[in-house]
Amino acid sequence: LIREAERHLEKIDLALIAHGTLGDQRRGEVDFQVALESLRTNFLSAASLASELANVMAVQGQGTIAAISSESVETMTDSKMPLSRAAAIV
Repeated sequence: LIREAERHLEKIDLALIAHGTLGDQRRGEVDFQVALESLRTNFLSAASLASELANVMAVQGQGTIAAISSESVETMTDSKMPLSRAAAIV
């Protein structure tokens, strides 16, 4: 994907990563494989893409990466405190 963009553009100035799935929260709480699949899609794929983009932008000497996530997870503690995150990497 990134190589294709590089072929068509002079450089990549800005990249917005906004993708993922809304998994079954209840199943993810009791089935690690369901939680792992959600992490692969919603975190690892975005982190991998951001890493590759950062490498390209480092060579260019400039660029901005923004990432949006609506992934919500619960901790495995007794408090069951919900955690949500949204990040922008500049």
